[in-house]
Amino acid sequence: MLTISKMDRLEKFIESLKCDIYTETDEMNGFIDEGIESIKTRITPGCKVLDVGCGQCHALELFTQHGAEPIGITLNEEERQGGKAKGHDVRIMDMSFLEFDDNTFDIVWARHSIEHSPFPLFTLSELYRVLRPEGLIYLELPATDTKNNHEFNRNHYSVFGSRMWQSLLTKVGFKFIGMFNIELKSANGNNDVYYRIWTEK
Repeated sequence: MLTISKMDRLEKFIESLKCDIYTETDEMNGFIDEGIESIKTRITPGCKVLDVGCGQCHALELFTQHGAEPIGITLNEEERQGGKAKGHDVRIMDMSFLEFDDNTFDIVWARHSIEHSPFPLFTLSELYRVLRPEGLIYLELPATDTKNNHEFNRNHYSVFGSRMWQSLLTKVGFKFIGMFNIELKSANGNNDVYYRIWTEK
């Protein structure tokens, strides 16, 4: 049972991690474009989309252009204000404690976000909860054991291998569709790998 004392400790722990938040640069927009392209057949006019960790709102803009109705969430007030200035619905919200009803969204876009969760199984269960039956979740995550040492980034708490991510997704109840490795050169010249995952409720 989560007593008030335990809840207080959990809240203090989560609050202590907020100093690790940072914003992704626009240099990654090309990969956002590719990700959107990979799910464009699922982006229908009026569909509800949740962008988890919406950053500079590039994905929100693309979803809007496709006729979707996206909502972005972030823990960064500057990102919220920037999104609001661009006309987007951006809210301050923790991805592990979503303030949405069950079965709200047709698509959950979680690009470079779940690796920032200190308890990914619980976070994935929240994303599952707010996704409608047969809804799609798109994940993009850093691979483990690369030369860029993503495990040691200051707010990377969940950097796992591809089989572990598949295991977590199926434990939550998702129907695994597929995974694709993105290979690229990082700014420091190292070869890097990210996972691109599609899965359904």
